[in-house]
Amino acid sequence: MDLKDKINKNKFYKILLSLVMAIFLWSWVIGVENPEIEIPYRGIDVAYEGETYLNKEGLSIISPKNPKVNISIRGNKSDLNNIDSHNLKASLDLQGLKAGENKVPVEYSLQGQTGNIRIVNVEPSTILVKLDEIISENKKIDIEILGDLPDSYTVGEVRALNSFVRVTGPSSDLAQIARVVSYADVSSKTESFMVKSKLVFLDKNDLELNNIKASATSVEVEVPIYKIKSVPIRLKTYGSLKPNERLENIKPLPENIVIRGSSANVDKIKEIESESINISKLVEDNNFKVKLKLPEGISLHENIDIKVSYDHIIEIEESRKIPLEKIDLIGQNPTYTYEILYDLEELTVNLLGREDLLTKLVDDDISLFLNVSGLEAGDHLIDIQGNLSEDIKIKNTEPTALMIRITNGEEPVEPEELINKPGSENN
Repeated sequence: MDLKDKINKNKFYKILLSLVMAIFLWSWVIGVENPEIEIPYRGIDVAYEGETYLNKEGLSIISPKNPKVNISIRGNKSDLNNIDSHNLKASLDLQGLKAGENKVPVEYSLQGQTGNIRIVNVEPSTILVKLDEIISENKKIDIEILGDLPDSYTVGEVRALNSFVRVTGPSSDLAQIARVVSYADVSSKTESFMVKSKLVFLDKNDLELNNIKASATSVEVEVPIYKIKSVPIRLKTYGSLKPNERLENIKPLPENIVIRGSSANVDKIKEIESESINISKLVEDNNFKVKLKLPEGISLHENIDIKVSYDHIIEIEESRKIPLEKIDLIGQNPTYTYEILYDLEELTVNLLGREDLLTKLVDDDISLFLNVSGLEAGDHLIDIQGNLSEDIKIKNTEPTALMIRITNGEEPVEPEELINKPGSENN
């Protein structure tokens, strides 16, 4: 081998060695300056896919509302510099899921990548998805009053123009609704009014629910405002009882009633009259209820039963024998002498009164008298009179009158036959 060949051969080896060294140095630089690393991304939003299926099946997602996962990716540093969280996509497929709890795998992908970048971990890899049936129900609307009215005013029966509202949503959400409320503020009101009021959905603890879908968000409320006033009841009666019966101290219970209406109507009312009451029917029915004649525009503040209080007086007749000596003469002239011309020792008094009072009455309580005031000497037929209590009356006496002979005290009294004497055979 000549010198020229040896020089060319050495030159080839030098070039080859330089190339190997260059490759080695390039690999070393790449390994040190652009290493393979792993980057974690936390809180990546997970999208739901297949919600059209849920709508068709009448299902709704209860939880989780906003699922998230943590994703780790691996690759060369230079490649990873062009990647951020927006390139990471995660989703849950809802197709085929049923009501209740469903364990669904997380589907993921890396979009817009360059180089050798790969997803190495997704946590969690499955998510528990809870579905519920979508239902609709009618809920009754309750009206609650806020504020205070002036004195002598009251709120009538408040009414929503629509008594119900239709709510739609997952059955678990609708089950939380304890009541639907609309509020009406009556502060300082003296006249009836209408108000459009927001519907509020409350749970059992009276906390507002904000996730309810309803057919309406408000309702028209009619709020009647009345003036109230206490007035007496005037009873109207007709008819009669048996001759020995009567009613005393008749009065309504209660004696006054609270009425309500507009201020103009209430101010006109001084009393409320009852419908005519047949007193015989009243006595027969222990539970007799009074009906009132209420003027137009006037109603009772409270619906209460009105009854009648009375004393039912039943009188009986009773006869008593009173000695003649018990009869008093009143109005006597001291210059005259008085003699009762009656050949019997007693007379009969017919009494009329309550049985319980007659039982207690003793004969000494019966006071009979003849009034001889102003009479001159001679024979006089005088009616028998008597004094008793208001509850016991003297119906009559037998006889009803007695013959009195009045003589001058200075003249001798000569006996005469008892002619024309009451009770005698010649009378």
